[in-house]
Amino acid sequence: MRDIIRHTKLSIGSVYRYFTDIDDILIHLSNRNQDQFKLWEKCEPLFTADQSVSEVILSIFHHLGVYYAETIPTDGKIGFEINTKFLTDPAGYEKRRQQFTEVQDFQKLMHGRNGKRSDSDQVLSGLRGDRSALR
Repeated sequence: MRDIIRHTKLSIGSVYRYFTDIDDILIHLSNRNQDQFKLWEKCEPLFTADQSVSEVILSIFHHLGVYYAETIPTDGKIGFEINTKFLTDPAGYEKRRQQFTEVQDFQKLMHGRNGKRSDSDQVLSGLRGDRSALR
């Protein structure tokens, strides 16, 4: 935190008013990047579109590819720092995981907005039952 305070030339009180520690700053930066790209908003309509399972999956991978191509050059270090921190501190991750936009978007993708079975679950169920859909 001292390095951030020194580099930004902000007062200690100004920084700590908004962030309790370095993890808060990294989470905020990660969420800002997620919010700018709006990955969930791009993928959600795919589950109600009249497309085959393979078309839905290819579209999701397309959006993920565009997202990573645009964000890794500038945001890769943030992701690396967050992953390193929370891979070595699983309890810390569990305490903060709901703060991550990316985690919330993944949960929506897997379970729908309300925690019930979603269209994405139906797509995944279809994959389990019909492997030919991927061809």
